[in-house]
Amino acid sequence: MKILLLDHDQPHADQICKILETQGHSPISVSSWDEALKELGTHEYSIALLDYKLLPDSKGSLEHIRRVSRRHMYVIGMDIPDNENAIQLGFNSVVSDIKALETVIETASLFFLRITQLADATHDFPSAGGVISKSAFNQLFMSSMDLSRRDGKEAYVLFFSIENYKNIVAGESEYSARHAAARLAHHLSQTRRQSDILAQVDDNEYAILFLRPDYGKEPIEATKRFAKTLAEIKDYTMGVSSVDIALRLHTLPSGHLEQEESFTVQS
Repeated sequence: MKILLLDHDQPHADQICKILETQGHSPISVSSWDEALKELGTHEYSIALLDYKLLPDSKGSLEHIRRVSRRHMYVIGMDIPDNENAIQLGFNSVVSDIKALETVIETASLFFLRITQLADATHDFPSAGGVISKSAFNQLFMSSMDLSRRDGKEAYVLFFSIENYKNIVAGESEYSARHAAARLAHHLSQTRRQSDILAQVDDNEYAILFLRPDYGKEPIEATKRFAKTLAEIKDYTMGVSSVDIALRLHTLPSGHLEQEESFTVQS
């Protein structure tokens, strides 16, 4: 991925660029705010890695680069003071030291791909049976990201995937695979709370957006509850030996994988 690095310390910037290149990314390093704005206005970047000390107006600066950027970037902050709320400033996440850089960039890369997938208007899914379309979900997803940045509070999104969907298509039939997905959608619609926003986001995948959890551990508890309930249902299979289902809970706006559950339903 193309990554913009804003860092006035050249040796430090060179060290970061070397790590990013080892991960297969294409970093461009600049040392001033004006250079960063020029780059973002001229080229498309997936990730921006910004030294907090070089931002002229902390939160206002982040709003500025998001307006200038040609796409929705994943923005990482460096050297942010302990008394600042990084989310409220407008960052997706922070990197505390160079040892954590690889992990943070990996999370950023995967979440940027997820953002891109949800925003892809060429492949939408219609609303039906309590499941909203991917395009409608994307609007709510992005609004939730913006709201998190305004109030500094995290939100959550839970993805449900049929992991062996392509194997079912290849080994059995597309109809059998679609049947498994349809049954998953039905049970999700029946199990979710009214406040949970459910959408189909891929042939084999659905998502629920938790807009405002009542307490911190609620999304994790909900993920475990969904996994337990869904694993006890056996009607996903039709002419197939098994269906593998995975649940992944991500924190917004960082995209951090908060909780993961999986199970297999045998025919």
